[in-house]
Amino acid sequence: VITNLPQSASEGEVRRLFPNAVDVHIKPRKGKLIASSIATITLPSTMEARAAMKKKQSLGGTELIVRFDTQKAKKSGGKAKKNNIKKSSASSASKTDEIKVYD
Repeated sequence: VITNLPQSASEGEVRRLFPNAVDVHIKPRKGKLIASSIATITLPSTMEARAAMKKKQSLGGTELIVRFDTQKAKKSGGKAKKNNIKKSSASSASKTDEIKVYD
């Protein structure tokens, strides 16, 4: 999960910062005083997710906050409630860890 993402950020810009991302979703936050968005990215391995968290990234002069999403997001009204890591089951053909960024 990536927070402090400028509202003007595009999926392409996030993909350039995280070139190994399997999936990228950007969700703008609503409110007059909130000038940032959040993004959820899925990386192919836990090691890559940890490396992404350690590396300082910025976009448009704004430092991004990258966190593991450690609990499955509950969909009540379409909003995720907690930060979590989601590991695919061993029976899945492709294993990925999901990093979701929320503020």
